Amino acid sequence: MWLPSGWAAARSTRCCWSARSARQAERRMGPCHRRPRPSASTAVRRTACAGDRGPMIAGYDTLDLLLGLAAGLACGFLNTAASSGSVVSLPIMIFLGLDAASANATNRLPVLVGAAAGALDFAGRKAMPWRLAFRIALPTTAGSLIGAGIAELVPRRDMGLVVTAAVLVAMLLLFKNIKKAIEQAQDQPIRLGARELALFFGTGIWLGFIVLGGATCMLLILTLAVGFDLPRANAVRAAALVPVTLVSMGVFVASGDIN
Repeated sequence: MWLPSGWAAARSTRCCWSARSARQAERRMGPCHRRPRPSASTAVRRTACAGDRGPMIAGYDTLDLLLGLAAGLACGFLNTAASSGSVVSLPIMIFLGLDAASANATNRLPVLVGAAAGALDFAGRKAMPWRLAFRIALPTTAGSLIGAGIAELVPRRDMGLVVTAAVLVAMLLLFKNIKKAIEQAQDQPIRLGARELALFFGTGIWLGFIVLGGATCMLLILTLAVGFDLPRANAVRAAALVPVTLVSMGVFVASGDIN
């Protein structure tokens, strides 16, 4: 039965207090004391106290598992289409009960797994320009450290507004033909000077702060500013995201934000 949140919380508190009082009374009266068999009304109250939960699978609520599966499928599709899987995974984590700050920190886990898998795939096909990836990863990782530190300074009550704004911006990027512009990029002479490195540093700050849209910005810089075609840009992006994500995760693990 549905109850308003305040009533449900009060009922849960009363039930827990009653159970605790009963255990204390039993200890005082000794092991020979036998409690009377609960009446039907008591059983109903205990059922209500336990809460209305759906079927469980391996200790997890079925709805939560289905939402996680749907989020994983959507993230995989969006990462393939526009490197924007966090547009789905971050709101799903908040919906499942994490606060915005914890969701922002925990969201680094799927990003790290996806980046590592992509980097290993490109490396296995001998399609990874390691030297260029290393040069690009350095300023991006440095920026990520700063961005994660900034995220820790934002009050937790304000992080929800930041996440909402970032999701809206990332969704706008999805509908602005970004994918088409990236796919049409041709391999050109590589330009990797101070301007490009500064762009990667700024992107790293954003990646460390909230991740959302950062991978798409990396692809734009790699294709339109540096001069990579899409396959090489994807390889470098995947390789650079691994240390970038590890550094920001280290900051969030130290602060206890990753759930």
